[in-house]
Amino acid sequence: MLELGDQIDELAAKRAEALAQLAAIRQIPLMQLMDDLGIQGPGVR
Repeated sequence: MLELGDQIDELAAKRAEALAQLAAIRQIPLMQLMDDLGIQGPGVR
């Protein structure tokens, strides 16, 4: 079970990094990109 949690954490970190890179490419703040794409931050359901 801990291994699954580690995998989830790793994927979340990669997702955050990719979103940050896309925001930089688009030259917009990360939160604006997430809002534009309809993506909620972690812990928001």
